[in-house]
Amino acid sequence: MVKIKDLPEEVLILIFSYLKLRERKIAARVSRQWNRLTFIDRPMRAVVLHVVDYLNQKERKILLKSNRCYRNLSLEWTEASSVPFLIEVIDKFGEELHSLKLSTYVITPPILVGFLLKAPNLRQLIVEGSVCNEDFVMALPAFKQIKALEMTQRGFESELCDVIPRMFPSLVSLDLVGAEDAAIDLIISYGKQLKYLHVLLEFSQFRRFSNLNCLAGLERMHVSWPQPSDFRQVFSVFEQMESIQSASLTGPVNEATFDLICSRWKNITSLCVNVQSLKAASFSNITAFRKLKILKLQGSIRDNNFLKDIQLPTVTHLILDGISTNNGFYNHMSTFVPNLWMLKIYDHTFENAQLRLITKTMTSLRVLSLDYCYQIKDEGFQLLNNLTNLLELRCWSISISENAFIRFPKCPNLRTFSVGGSGWVPYITNKTVLDIPTAFPNLRELQVVDCFKVEGDTIYTLQERMRKCAVVRLAKPDLDRELEAVWGWNDCDK
Repeated sequence: MVKIKDLPEEVLILIFSYLKLRERKIAARVSRQWNRLTFIDRPMRAVVLHVVDYLNQKERKILLKSNRCYRNLSLEWTEASSVPFLIEVIDKFGEELHSLKLSTYVITPPILVGFLLKAPNLRQLIVEGSVCNEDFVMALPAFKQIKALEMTQRGFESELCDVIPRMFPSLVSLDLVGAEDAAIDLIISYGKQLKYLHVLLEFSQFRRFSNLNCLAGLERMHVSWPQPSDFRQVFSVFEQMESIQSASLTGPVNEATFDLICSRWKNITSLCVNVQSLKAASFSNITAFRKLKILKLQGSIRDNNFLKDIQLPTVTHLILDGISTNNGFYNHMSTFVPNLWMLKIYDHTFENAQLRLITKTMTSLRVLSLDYCYQIKDEGFQLLNNLTNLLELRCWSISISENAFIRFPKCPNLRTFSVGGSGWVPYITNKTVLDIPTAFPNLRELQVVDCFKVEGDTIYTLQERMRKCAVVRLAKPDLDRELEAVWGWNDCDK
């Protein structure tokens, strides 16, 4: 019988390539051979190597001697004197890179070209800072392999609208923060070849963007805009987008624009829309989306009959982001999305009465996320007993008392549970956390994150009790920043 130690190193390297970073670190402790092989040759696809310029000399030497491979690299610096070191870093890891992020105050085209020449297989470039067009004498090469470009923090000057298309002629994905009319000029340069567009508009750009006629090939789009001065303005640019499959419109949409997209976007499968300015009669046109699977609604709704007589049988994922509505809205939820199995609610006005309506009428839910629903009290959690098919539950920044889990729902199929965010609502204590194994004996994944009152010893004890759980993430809060949601659903924001 062949033992694992007898396998060729090429086979072991292939096996290690399927492991996550945490699993690779564990495997590296088995033997010297495994320690050498776990991070060699095969790049880690989902891990980002983040390099900053304030590393000391010892740390820099260790980094440059590493035998690990990465697909994603992030470089962050503030001083121009750090550029030579960063060039060494990208020279070390550049061959395998698919994604590169550059974070600084100002970056010039010569420095940018110097980085990109070291990464011949790069597909995505993210520039977090300003690209400054200074006088330079050099021929700009064309990086045809780069397909996606993201520029943030007012990432470029108008003079660069000629430079960027020459450097990146093959872009199909463009992500921009508005910079006067320069952003629109750049969109026009790439318009006919773009498949994905993300842009944050300002007042000065609103009318010009709405009249573009070069985006017929878009498949995915995320557009944000403020309340326009003339809210009767119709986004005629949307009329040509018959190939659109995923769209996020986070600015207020008027009825004329909504009627337009309902009549033209026949292939859309994912939609995020701000419905605050829509009436029920206009919103009912959403039934024209025959392939819609993912729907995210934003904005306040006060009409009790907003969802009445509307049915979307194809929708399986629904996100309510700050809807701030009343019980009448939830009365029609089960008929609005009869085949729903994933529901996420982000609403600080959401109460027990509304949770009762959901749990009584939507018993087929498999995934439920309650984020910042401050008004839910302990007795509200008992209503979840009706959701016998529930597989995943997330409670983020909700006031959970010390004995809450003892009275918690006995969901027999629950496999994933996430709790935390008590930096906002500091009620989760040591006892609350230690009750989790008793309340949910069949868990396979547990997330306990950002709980200020939970001590380190409690986290260790819980980890010992949850040995049968495949994934356990236990983390103390970072006091300098609010942790991002660890279980969130973000497809509409991509």
